[in-house]
Amino acid sequence: MSEHEQFSEVDAWTRDIQTWLDGKALSGEFEFFRNPDIPLTTSYVLRGALRMQSKDINRANETRVGGILKKLGYVSRKKTINGARQNVYERP
Repeated sequence: MSEHEQFSEVDAWTRDIQTWLDGKALSGEFEFFRNPDIPLTTSYVLRGALRMQSKDINRANETRVGGILKKLGYVSRKKTINGARQNVYERP
């Protein structure tokens, strides 16, 4: 662990995202598990792990989630999904 990492704060969303990625997320009475057949995009994480409405998703939130995913060991790759190029996160 670098000296910088030792003193950097953990984002408040990290625990919820990690729990959801691990398949353990619960929200109220309903369970929202990650579907491994759906590509892992920042918008999918925002909707699934944080239960954010599509209308509330913006570039800042997507950038924030992308940073969390990278800290959790995921790498971003460009893929074409439904005819559109998107960043998809994968474990190396």
